[in-house]
Amino acid sequence: MHQLHPAAQTNHDNAIIRLFSSQSLDGETNSTDMDSFCSYTYTPDRVEIVYQETGLEETVAPLTHITVLPGPVLTIQRNGAYGMDLLLEQGKTHETVYRIPETEMKLTVYTKKIKYAFHESGGMLLAQYSLNLNDTIRTNHSIRLHVRTTTQMPSIGTD
Repeated sequence: MHQLHPAAQTNHDNAIIRLFSSQSLDGETNSTDMDSFCSYTYTPDRVEIVYQETGLEETVAPLTHITVLPGPVLTIQRNGAYGMDLLLEQGKTHETVYRIPETEMKLTVYTKKIKYAFHESGGMLLAQYSLNLNDTIRTNHSIRLHVRTTTQMPSIGTD
């Protein structure tokens, strides 16, 4: 069972996110499996999920902001020592910049698949995309996340 880090919880957090991501390069796959508190906002036309990544080697834990729009369109903004603003649209290619402490690298992102189902108390998202650096390095990425509001969680009595 994954443990949540209470120190990472803020006053705006109203949900818990379960995130599994993987990236493949030259037949080798690295993956991340994380549970975290998050801020979750739902309307029929827009979903926003904001969470702080913990357990990384970065001095300050990066803040990630995911927005899901009809289309389907997905934006992922990661602010930290290693940052990126991704625009994902199924079947389309976009350019972005990957920011690292020493420099910036221009990347091309192609989105293979976006699938989601959200409602007032949470939902799920699947995104598959590839990043290409100067036609020399190509990595395949997959993100699966589940989010549920904390009001949907069972409470533990103290009787």
